[in-house]
Order: sequence, then structure tokens, then C-alpha cells
Amino acid sequence: MLQGKPQFQGTLHNPMTDFFSGHSTASGFVLDRRGKVRRTLEIQLEGFWRDEVFCLAENFTYGDGEREERVWEVRFLSGDEFLAQCADLDKPARGQFHAGEIRMDYVFPVPVGGRKIDLRFDDRMYRISPDTLLGRARLSKFGLEVAEIFLVFRKTGAAGK
Repeated sequence: MLQGKPQFQGTLHNPMTDFFSGHSTASGFVLDRRGKVRRTLEIQLEGFWRDEVFCLAENFTYGDGEREERVWEVRFLSGDEFLAQCADLDKPARGQFHAGEIRMDYVFPVPVGGRKIDLRFDDRMYRISPDTLLGRARLSKFGLEVAEIFLVFRKTGAAGK
């Protein structure tokens, strides 16, 4: 189970919707397998409910000026599990949350040298305060780690009603 990780000790029902409802931001970087920073990025996020589906809109701006948009649709299953889908994925991400931790596993097509390569993401987020979440994603191909993404998420606004 998800133990031994830093957690915010507040009262959290669902750390995904509790944190990502409304507006938040993230900033971070991508490390290659040798530990060299390859890209920096900033993300504007907006979380909202559409019927029984939690939606998380992401607007990325990379250090080189490239922009990207994505909308995740999250469906909660029984207990602490969920499925998350976006237009880029062939199969939904499987996820789990517990106290202040969110964990997702999925295969995502990443652009590399003019083509897209499917990489497995082991994506984990840890809530360390009411307004801060730390994220670390390990990217692998054929079981070998090829990159890591580190992000700091900040809650900046309550959900619109």
C-alpha cells in the first residue's frame, strides 16, 4: 500500500479533487537519464466537475516557448481507485489515492525527434501542505528509466460555483 511517503496530515477526502478543484499552477523540469535538465515547464490548471466526471484542464508552456493543452477526464471507481483519460491516451491511466498521495500509471506518446514514442509514466504526487503538492513522474521504455519530471503544484484559487 502507499506508506512511508510525506503526507499533509489535514482532513482529506479525495486528494485529487480537494487540491485540483479550481485554479492551480505548476512549475518544474524534465531530467534525462544522465540527470541533465532537458526542459523547463509551467502549467496552468483548472479543475471542475461535469456531471459525475472530474475534469482537469492543463495548459503547458515550455521554456522553449512550445505550448500544449490537455484535458483529463477522471472517473472514480470504488474505494480509492480511479481511471483518467485524455485525448492523447489509447488506454486510460489507472490511478489510486490515499491520504495525501496520488499515483497514476499510464503509457503516453511523447514527441522525440519528430516522432512519438510511447513511454510508461509512473506518476506520483504528494500533498505536503494545504496549498502545495510535489510531483515526480518516472518515464521508462522497455523497463529502463529514460527521464524524470519534477513539478511543484500550488493551489491558487477555489473552485468556481
